Amino acid sequence: MSKLARSAGLIGALTMISRISGLVREQLVTALLGATFWGDAYQVAYRIPNLLRDLFGEGALSSAFVPVFARALTQEGRARAHEVAHRTLGNLLVIVGVVVGLGLVFAPEVVGILGPGFTPDKAVATTGLTRVMMPFLLVVSVGALAMGMLNAEALYRAPASASTIFNVIAIAIGAGLYLLHVENGPAATGWAIGVLLGGLGGIAIQLPPLWRTGFRPRVRLDLGLHDPHVRQIALLMVPAVLGVAATNVNIAVSSSFASHVEGAQVWLNSAFRLLHLPIGVFGVAIGTISATNLARRVAEGDHEGLRRELADGVRLLSVFTLPATAGLVAIAEPTIRLIYEHGKFTAPSTLATADALSCYAVGLWAYSTIKVFAPAFYALGETRVPMLASLGSMAANVTACVLFYPHLGHRGLALAASLAAITNVAVLALVFRRRHGGLAGHGVGSTFVRAALAATVMGGAVWFLQDLLVRALGTAHTWQRLVPVVLPVAVGGALYVALLRLLRVEEATAVLGLMKRVARKIRRK
Repeated sequence: MSKLARSAGLIGALTMISRISGLVREQLVTALLGATFWGDAYQVAYRIPNLLRDLFGEGALSSAFVPVFARALTQEGRARAHEVAHRTLGNLLVIVGVVVGLGLVFAPEVVGILGPGFTPDKAVATTGLTRVMMPFLLVVSVGALAMGMLNAEALYRAPASASTIFNVIAIAIGAGLYLLHVENGPAATGWAIGVLLGGLGGIAIQLPPLWRTGFRPRVRLDLGLHDPHVRQIALLMVPAVLGVAATNVNIAVSSSFASHVEGAQVWLNSAFRLLHLPIGVFGVAIGTISATNLARRVAEGDHEGLRRELADGVRLLSVFTLPATAGLVAIAEPTIRLIYEHGKFTAPSTLATADALSCYAVGLWAYSTIKVFAPAFYALGETRVPMLASLGSMAANVTACVLFYPHLGHRGLALAASLAAITNVAVLALVFRRRHGGLAGHGVGSTFVRAALAATVMGGAVWFLQDLLVRALGTAHTWQRLVPVVLPVAVGGALYVALLRLLRVEEATAVLGLMKRVARKIRRK
């Protein structure tokens, strides 16, 4: 547990930097474009290559490639593993290149699916931005392959920093646009170009550590899948692609409904961007470490070790994500006001985005826990299970969107996404219990209940304090917006840790140890 916490702490810290820089990037986007015509157009155009990114980038490809590469590395040596990477890279360039070409040609039809409520002018603008950003898919796919190799080598620093480089480059371009008072169409196009340049920067930072492992990039085609490892990656990717496709259907359905209300695309994206912070810091960090450890446990035939690793990850996620859920709900409005309410992002947009954030937060634990449970099945070679779980979540999401949207509007779409994530993780947990004995005896249920109790008490205290501060200080100036966010978070964090200690939650020790190590590093600097 302590080793997992330390490794996750490193990735979590780097991911937090990435997510914070991502928030700064989103601040600039919303300040320049707002919840307007161009804001909606940019969000949908950016979403299109990102949907495909889940198939060929950090989604299906990574889920299939990492366990195979890790197994080759452990059992056959680095040279053989690199050969697998060379062949995978060659196939990836060809397949994704074809997909990018099709995306450029059929961009109007794709925009029509994701934005059926757009006016003709908005659809044309979105199509143009989509064509600028489509090559980003090829860039980010290559970056994901490099990321998977480094993670399998237990070299986490560069992969976790790649998205920060992406954000820094985009921020530099966005700041230039803002200072030059570039608006509307030119500003959206500038951001689109920044996306491409940021993706290239994300690859560049990963090349030096890859080079030090002895890897030399080579393009070798194996479209016939003659290499058994490459063939295994392809076989693992089939259900993974279907599973990710189900998730993408959820996003497409939500985008389709939201396109009928101007600004809803921006409200939902801005809210989910905030949710990305705890998902990245906790879910991605713990999930990244767990995926590598789980693959190694399976390669060693240690199935009890597999269950123990999985239980450790789920317990840590419960301790971290449940208070994050309570905190996000408690301070949704002041947080959105502080971060986004600038330039063209107005007070009504703050209220709408805060409502969406509260509904998204309901699914935070599930969003994060999927990133630990799904890799366990990929490591075991049971790839159909994540696929079926994703299909179940798709059915839940579509049903909830149809039922909730007429009554709750964009809030119903966010709530539907949370219910879909809960459905997904429930299916994964039930199947794992049936096939592998579950996680009973590892304290998962006990930790969840006690952490939920502590988080609920903390959330009530945080809400009361922020409401008191907002009423007393007002919201006219930046410092008046900052205090009702920072002070309640600090008080809530201290209260939560104290409650964990009182309830004798084992992970409280790991949390405190991690906080002390971070504090020591800060003092040294």
